Amino acid sequence: MKRKFAKTVALVLAFLMVLPTVSVMASETDSGKTILYVAKNGKNSNPGTIDAPLATIEGARDAIRTLKKNGELSEKGAVVYVRGGNYIIQNGITFTAEDSGTETAPIVYRNYDDEKVQFTGAASVSWSDFKKTTDQNVLSRIVDEKARTKIMELDMFALGYTSLPELPWPGSYSYAQGMKMIHGKDAPTAAAPELVINGNAMTIARYPNDDYMNIAEVIEE
Repeated sequence: MKRKFAKTVALVLAFLMVLPTVSVMASETDSGKTILYVAKNGKNSNPGTIDAPLATIEGARDAIRTLKKNGELSEKGAVVYVRGGNYIIQNGITFTAEDSGTETAPIVYRNYDDEKVQFTGAASVSWSDFKKTTDQNVLSRIVDEKARTKIMELDMFALGYTSLPELPWPGSYSYAQGMKMIHGKDAPTAAAPELVINGNAMTIARYPNDDYMNIAEVIEE
């Protein structure tokens, strides 16, 4: 990475959430409700109509907050229809009491018709996004000199990320265990960032790569 990891960052979602596929057209269930649409080609400055949709769940949430504040939300509640697509979420989406509906006037978020909607914290990258590492401070750490010409790097900040979670503690049995060893029993147990290629999670770089480092003696306590 070209930049250091931020020590304190918001949690990046590491799970994949799929909105339930409910094959219902908006017109069948909307009667009298406030209807908003979210789509990949939307903008949060849009009014949220099907032809001028919002861009994010947060945009729809904030629009509903504004409608509530201005007394313009339907007394029957609201439905946010999310159009099909893969939505990348860098930070968790927060809902509070002000975002709640009631039993008789619920606020519902659902996919539109039978369109598949996915929310993920993963960014899709191509091989062309990787560049050969030229930073000598990094290359000098590579024990095998022949390997130094094969080290590749990916600038996540160039992909739009503003912060990244810390990598697991080196040598820990697991990310969760390592975090607890460093930060105590109440440490977060969220998954560490991973690189996944064709469905396979890659192993974090290490040395030795395929064996143990044998220590002959302790030279200094």
